[in-house]
Amino acid sequence: MENNQKDNTINYSIQNIFEIGTKISTFFVILLYICGLLILNAFFYKYSIVNVDLINSNYLIVGSLFIFYIATYGIFAGRSIILGKIWLQQDIELLNKTKHQNINSFFAFTHSIIETIFLHCMSVAFFSIYAFAQNESIIFYSFLMFAFLIKYPLDVFNLDIKFPRIFLLSDTIIKLIAIWVFFHFSTNMHLTIVFLTFFGFSLYINFVLDSFERYKINRDRIIFTTIYSIIFFLGSAILFGTTIYGNISKKIGGGQSIPVEISVNKNIYKSLGFNIDTTIYGNYIYLSKENLYIKIKDNVYILPRQAINWLKFQEQKPENITHFIKNILDKNQSKQEPNKTLEDE
Repeated sequence: MENNQKDNTINYSIQNIFEIGTKISTFFVILLYICGLLILNAFFYKYSIVNVDLINSNYLIVGSLFIFYIATYGIFAGRSIILGKIWLQQDIELLNKTKHQNINSFFAFTHSIIETIFLHCMSVAFFSIYAFAQNESIIFYSFLMFAFLIKYPLDVFNLDIKFPRIFLLSDTIIKLIAIWVFFHFSTNMHLTIVFLTFFGFSLYINFVLDSFERYKINRDRIIFTTIYSIIFFLGSAILFGTTIYGNISKKIGGGQSIPVEISVNKNIYKSLGFNIDTTIYGNYIYLSKENLYIKIKDNVYILPRQAINWLKFQEQKPENITHFIKNILDKNQSKQEPNKTLEDE
C-alpha cells in the first residue's frame, strides 16, 4: 500500500510539472507571436505596407530576436540597475575604512554612475556583434581585453582591499576610456539608438523599483504596475520594429535590406515602366508566401511571387577590421585637412 501511494504521489507530481511546463511554453510561444506581429507591422508601416497575415511563422523568428534583444540588456545593463544600490553600498563600506567619509561617498557615487553607463555599453556592444556585425564592438572589446590585463594583477594581489581608493580610481578611469572608445568609434546611429532604448528600459525599471521602496506595496499597486509593464513591453516591441529591426542582418532574422537583381514577366515590366531587356535593381525588403516586397529607388513595390522569373542576391563582402580602422583614420584626416581647392584659388 505504501509503495502504491508513493508511486501515485510521484506520478501526480510529474503530471503537475508537465502541466506547468506546457502552460509556460504556450504562454512563451504566444508572447513571441504577439511581439513578432507588432514588430513586423511596425517595420512595414514606414513603407506604407499593411501585413494582414495572421498565420506566419516569421512572427516567431522576429519575436525570438526581440527576446534576445531584451536578454542582452538584462545581462549587463539590467543587472546594474537591479544591483546598483548594493554595489554602491559595498564601495562606500570599503572606502569608509579610510578617512574622509564625505569624499568617499561622493567618489563611490561617481564610480557607480560610470559603472552603469559602462555596463549599458557592454550590453549594446554584445547585441551589435550579432545583430549588426559591426567592427565598433570589436574595437570596444579589444580595449576591454587590454584593460583586463591591467586590472587582473590588482585582484590577484588584493590591492583592491589594501588600497580601495587607488583601485576604484583606476577602475573609473579605465571604464571612462572604454565609454569614450565605444562612442568615438560608433560611425553610425545604430549603436546610439540601441544605447538610448536600453537607457529607457533602465529609467522605467528604476522608476518601478523606487516606487516599491517609497510607497506601501499593496494589491492595487501591483496590478497597475503589471498593466503598465505590459504596455511598456509591447510599446518597446513596436519601437524595436520602427527603429532597430530594419538595421539587423537578415542572417539572424532581421529586416536589413539586401541589394538584388530581379527579372519578372512582361506585364510587370510594363507596369513598372522598364524595358523588357532591362535588369531591375532594387533592395529586397521582405518575402511573404504570396508577394515579394522590393524597394526600387524611392518607391516600394509588391510583386506577386508567380510573376518573378528569377531573383539574384548581390554578394556583400563584409568589411574587416583593417578596412574599418582605415576608414576612421581617413575620416579624421579629412576633417583636419584644410580645403585645398580654396587654398589653390
